[in-house]
Amino acid sequence: MSCVAVVNSVALPDGRHGVPTKAVATDRAPHAVLEARSIRQQQQLAHGSGVNESFWDHVLRRGPERASFDEVDSTESLSAHSWSPGPGHRSVVALWDEVRQEARALARREPVLAPALHASVLRHADFAACLASVLAGKLGDATLPASQLALLAASLYGADASLLEAASADLQASVERDPACPGPLQCLLYSKGWQAVQAHRLGHALRGSGAWGVDVHPAARLGRGVFLDHGTGVVIGETCVVGDGVSLAHGVTLGGSGTGKGVRHPVIGNGALLGAGASVLGPVTVGHCARVGAGSVVVADVPAHSLAVGIPARVIRRFPVTMEPCKSMDQTLDDVLDYTARFPTTGARACLGPAGMDIAKKTGTNDTTSPMPSFNERVWRSHLEAGESSSSLALTSLSAREGDRQAALAGGRDSAQDLNADTLWAKIQEEAAELSKSEPLIASKLGMTVVTHPSLSKSLAFLLSNKLANETLLGTQLVHLFMDAYADDAGLLASGVADLHAVMERDPACDTYVQCLLFYKGFQAVQSYRLGHWLWKKGRHTLALAIQSRMAEVFTVDIHPAARLGQGLLFDHATGIVIGETAVVGDNVSMLHHVTLGGSGTGRGRRHPTIGNGTLLGAGVSVLGPIIVGANCKIGAGSVVLTDLPPSTVAVGVPAKIIKQLDSSVLPRASMEQ
Repeated sequence: MSCVAVVNSVALPDGRHGVPTKAVATDRAPHAVLEARSIRQQQQLAHGSGVNESFWDHVLRRGPERASFDEVDSTESLSAHSWSPGPGHRSVVALWDEVRQEARALARREPVLAPALHASVLRHADFAACLASVLAGKLGDATLPASQLALLAASLYGADASLLEAASADLQASVERDPACPGPLQCLLYSKGWQAVQAHRLGHALRGSGAWGVDVHPAARLGRGVFLDHGTGVVIGETCVVGDGVSLAHGVTLGGSGTGKGVRHPVIGNGALLGAGASVLGPVTVGHCARVGAGSVVVADVPAHSLAVGIPARVIRRFPVTMEPCKSMDQTLDDVLDYTARFPTTGARACLGPAGMDIAKKTGTNDTTSPMPSFNERVWRSHLEAGESSSSLALTSLSAREGDRQAALAGGRDSAQDLNADTLWAKIQEEAAELSKSEPLIASKLGMTVVTHPSLSKSLAFLLSNKLANETLLGTQLVHLFMDAYADDAGLLASGVADLHAVMERDPACDTYVQCLLFYKGFQAVQSYRLGHWLWKKGRHTLALAIQSRMAEVFTVDIHPAARLGQGLLFDHATGIVIGETAVVGDNVSMLHHVTLGGSGTGRGRRHPTIGNGTLLGAGVSVLGPIIVGANCKIGAGSVVLTDLPPSTVAVGVPAKIIKQLDSSVLPRASMEQ
């Protein structure tokens, strides 16, 4: 007889349901890691030191009454909805044939990529050798030669066919769930989330901020068909178990609790979806097909087919068993409301449960037999009825949304200023000459990147090509490509000049223009994006994705080349910034590290936000879905924005709510006050 986790659903005063954990006897026999997890939980209960117990003791002291009991079984979470080949699933051999054919065609169309395609794909006889070469090239360094790593990886693939089967399943899962992924070749070469999972499967301890910015302990257990969207900042601890078909957005933490040697990390059930920046801490279980909202912190078990949100996370609704959140990739709950609209008689009750029905009543939807309003409209009504927004902030009609989008990108512009590139370049060269005298150790760097170049555009082309080059993406080819770009589109240089001014004006840590040019990765990442965007507009999509991939590796900033960014941008610190394919960012926007402009769903249309001119996004902000943030808004650090924001407003919280209307003269992006 062994122990597993059982959840007592606690009815909270506002109608929501929480889920504390306790251990009870059962005649089921889970595998060894789950049995060890149960022993660890028993020890916590005996000593009164468990994270769950202390948290839920605090919750229960507030006086909610205990309601029905629901079981969260870790073994069931890892067996229900297990991965199986779908109707379009291809074998490893068929997938490899498709990859090689695509690589041959691309090498003819894009000569700059030909060396990389030959080294990574075309010279190899099978998928195993190709994958071993790709991963060895990413992980190798001066003390861990890539040639040795490639031989080791190839031998592992030869000894264990399941490694290749899992890699194939992961690759097809990434293409299926990421609308921005053109095909398996691009995923194989440029998807750092997929590459990081394969390196983990080989048992290599990933360097925390190395090739991908992903840290997966080699002892952790990952199922098949796992999808790491963007991947940046994902941390998975030693005793974690991640089931089949799980989708993790960037910045997800599956962390431990305590200093013991036993099981101290979570179990994530098959088919679960964890939104951007979510943290699951301690030996808790997230049930199969459950969903954890962006920015949430989970410290207690989450039942299967349920949604948990908030800090700390609480279960607020249940889903019908037919819904698979890992495939919808919806972080804003729109698919839940779509379900209730399609099945108006039973959909609301089946999807929302008691807690959701309580929300429906509060937002004016007492008749659960009628279709629910859209998610944005429902939350706006809640804001307005609760008095959290002024009466002038009326609901935006769907027909006016494009007008609102244009308005957000029209207001908040700076007054005319001197942005002459020649004058700025002369200033940068003066600063470089002075710095060479005061700091001889970097005189050679200044000479190669600044002093010897006749213009800012040529300096940028040289600097960025050397930053982004590697063994197969040659710097000599990139520098000519980038110079052609600056010659073809004068707007590239004008935007770069505006970005330089923005950093100098808004970042008190930046003393000179030459410091920003040479050492500020936020500025360099934005300029790299601009070159990738130029390639994207020219129809050279795969080369643009190659630039994006290198930019993410070098700067830990991930901006899709199809996104549209204005000028005068400040990315302060910049680490962990993610901007999706259909996002639009206006002029003079300031954002700090770990900002996410994320998508919702897997459709090909607009699914990312529009950020109006002059807006400030604090550290760790997530803006999710095709919403509009008006001009000159301020979003507090750590907030998760799921609804439109009118111009000149302040929004904070998870989910974010409007707390203040700013005077039109206030410029949040200039003050940088979070």
